[in-house]
Amino acid sequence: MSTGGAYGVRVKARRYIRAPQNEVYVSAASIGEISIKHGLGGGNMPISEEEAAEYFAQAGYMTLDISTQHAIFVESLPSHHADPFDRMLVAQALSEPMRLLRCFQPTVTRSSLSDRQLRCQR
Repeated sequence: MSTGGAYGVRVKARRYIRAPQNEVYVSAASIGEISIKHGLGGGNMPISEEEAAEYFAQAGYMTLDISTQHAIFVESLPSHHADPFDRMLVAQALSEPMRLLRCFQPTVTRSSLSDRQLRCQR
């Protein structure tokens, strides 16, 4: 298997997640998005929010609740963050501060908004 491309990115993402010095959090916003997508059906989300939360807990991930500070921070974000769940994740990452690891881009890059947002391929 090649170490470049999507596979190489997944390896980098795993390194961030598995590094013993890093604490891994899953946002309550992500659990909410899973719940909505699973509830709507259509095969977009094959597991429920309860199953996802259980998997995250088994992996040792902590939950990051949505605070009033996070909600207020959302308004200050640039308009290119249109998706409400994405806006909340970015607001949480910037106001905590934390790194945001999102799986939707083909490469690991630094966000134009912040060096705390990393992207990875699924």
